Amino acid sequence: MTNSNTQILPVLLAGGWGTRLWPLSRLKLPKQFLPIRGNRSLFQETLDHIPRLREQGFDVLDPIVLCLDEYRFFVQEQCREQGTEPSLIITENTPKNTLPPLAITALNAITMDSDPYLLILPIDGYFDDLDVFVQALAKGVSWAGKNRIVTFGVRPETHTQDYGYAQMGQQLETDIFRLEQFQRKPDTTGKRATLEWDKSLWNLGIYLMKPSLFLEELEKIDHEFLTALRLASGNAVVDTPLYWPGSPYETLSARSFERGFLEKTSKAVVVKVSTKWADLGTWKRVHSLSDLDEDHNSLTGDVISVGSSGNIVKSTSRLVATVGLKETAVIETSDAVLVSTLDKLELAKGVITELQTNNRNELIEHKRVYRPWGSYESIRQGKGFQVKSLMVHPKAKLSLQAHRHRSEHWTVVRGIAKVTCDDTILTLEPNQSTYIPLGARHRLENPGSAELEVIEVQCGSYLGEDDIIRFEDDFGRIRD
Repeated sequence: MTNSNTQILPVLLAGGWGTRLWPLSRLKLPKQFLPIRGNRSLFQETLDHIPRLREQGFDVLDPIVLCLDEYRFFVQEQCREQGTEPSLIITENTPKNTLPPLAITALNAITMDSDPYLLILPIDGYFDDLDVFVQALAKGVSWAGKNRIVTFGVRPETHTQDYGYAQMGQQLETDIFRLEQFQRKPDTTGKRATLEWDKSLWNLGIYLMKPSLFLEELEKIDHEFLTALRLASGNAVVDTPLYWPGSPYETLSARSFERGFLEKTSKAVVVKVSTKWADLGTWKRVHSLSDLDEDHNSLTGDVISVGSSGNIVKSTSRLVATVGLKETAVIETSDAVLVSTLDKLELAKGVITELQTNNRNELIEHKRVYRPWGSYESIRQGKGFQVKSLMVHPKAKLSLQAHRHRSEHWTVVRGIAKVTCDDTILTLEPNQSTYIPLGARHRLENPGSAELEVIEVQCGSYLGEDDIIRFEDDFGRIRD
């Protein structure tokens, strides 16, 4: 298969955070950057599509990634691990759904001489046979070249409101149809059902189109909206590969690509993909696509299963033992455990609501919190003190900073630390320590080639993470 005459620009949608995969997925470490099925994250599994397409003869450019600003460090690190160089990482401080960042992507893409086709890829889709999708993509390229917006669909396994539906209209060629109508999450029951089910496909959220056509159609749909996006693109701050849309982007309304664009264009076609597909958005789906033992269990981590069958059990921090358990999800983290029968997992949204109502931190982040320089974990906290374990990557350093309300004691337990405290610079080895007075300008750095671990004891009247005044930073956080 050779498609070298057409350049394809992958656009990876790395936003959202996957509430249905709680407690593993958290707001500050969402599902797309977690190893849900194996050793690599969903984001990295999607990155793997790029070399696969190149092997099949497609001329695939380096990808553009769309994400929240606070996730850019995960994107950069996981791209580095995969050996991928993103051409741009377009970030948002406030999530705007999919249409605004995709329009910003198109405005950047049309500056390229080739008007490359945008291949929009969600992070959480799974194909039973990726080669079949590659063949469908070749057909999609042909129709995108005929000035069509191409979407892809598979035959529904059930009628559900979990997915959007594309209703097939006139057949244009084998497995290619006009998009008669699209509905994001239609009513699926009784007389209120609005789609013809025998002509409908699950929409995969994968799209292929020329950016010039996308912008031409968006101009017709909402001229003022596109004008504002052009202004935001012109005011962007760029530190390649990082890209922050400028004013008035933050004031724009959030709009989905499907509702704000796909439902309103008359130039869409749908390609039927003849393979099974799943959205890895629930623990039941993850179970169905996992490697199962002889009792149909998916077991990850330190797990003992006795007389149990049809379960998904994931342990991250301790031994989990099941006895006589059937068709149940047990998801353990260091600060929360979810237990639910697989057929009742949709009720877990009530847990999320309860956590939101009570402002529980278990919804926001794990006990170990990841930063671009490494990570930290709170070990113990009491009135006026907190003990943390800091892990600093080789050659990485924290910002030069000061605190208004706390002093700190640092003890090195592994690795070599370079410490700046006002005008003093120290090198500390394991079992050596130093004191950082309240208000002192200080910095912790790992000059070595191995991980640095430091025990930090904070003392003061306020110990929140927002008590940081940054003076220098390698990760652009002073801008925030």
